[in-house]
Amino acid sequence: MTGEYVIPYILSGGNYEFVGNLIGDQFNSAQNQPFGSALAIGLMAALSVFVIVYILFATKEEQYGA
Repeated sequence: MTGEYVIPYILSGGNYEFVGNLIGDQFNSAQNQPFGSALAIGLMAALSVFVIVYILFATKEEQYGA
């Protein structure tokens, strides 16, 4: 589990803040569980919207061809 937080830090050199690290920091160091939960739910909602849009376009492509 710790590797999931270390890998983005190594790849970015510590210069960039990733969403997963921000959520983890809210739970661990900031002790702000409500805000961390809100960030996680917001991320899941945004990803769900992208998946739904993809499914709609993929369905139209199968119907009409591309």
